[in-house]
Amino acid sequence: MEMTCPVCKGRSTGKIGQNTFYCWDCCVEFRVDEGRVSVFELDEEGTVLPFQESPDETYANPEA
Repeated sequence: MEMTCPVCKGRSTGKIGQNTFYCWDCCVEFRVDEGRVSVFELDEEGTVLPFQESPDETYANPEA
């Protein structure tokens, strides 16, 4: 199944874990659980942090 990035809408994504994907275009991780999408970014030390581009931003399910 090909996933679309919920942030940049790119298709350069890869599966890195169960329900977890990485976007090579905008360098974010995203997780799909029961139709909900959570987006994360990595800091310089590799720590996964919640990603929020703007306070009102919500992301569509990339499987839809």
